[in-house]
Amino acid sequence: MNKKSFNVVAALLFDDDGRILITKRPAGAHLAGFWEFPGGTIESGESPQQALVREIKEETALDIEVQKLFWQERFEYDVKIIHIAFYFCVLSYKEQQVVPLQVADFRWAAINELAGFSFPPADGALLKQLAKIKIKQD
Repeated sequence: MNKKSFNVVAALLFDDDGRILITKRPAGAHLAGFWEFPGGTIESGESPQQALVREIKEETALDIEVQKLFWQERFEYDVKIIHIAFYFCVLSYKEQQVVPLQVADFRWAAINELAGFSFPPADGALLKQLAKIKIKQD
């Protein structure tokens, strides 16, 4: 069986206290109930950056600016293959609040708290890389 392949992007978005935004996958979605870094599938004709800006707006109502690529991963699930790219992002302007439009829940979590959340297997290598970086966390 040939598995479908998807190109996916996700945002690594930090608040002023160095906490990172994570969102919970909604009921009915693949891997429902898992926490993840917000983002989604790149649509035809979109750049990864355009897709990420669109997905974050659709999921959380946040306006972001995509900065640099941090990590890429290829992961094969039983039903599909994903090529996922994680980008550092910043809010386009500070006075924004997360609105959970297409996610079940959200949290701003310190890097050292991420181990307490259930993430999809595709995020495993990224979590190890994030643990190595230094982010302001008082």
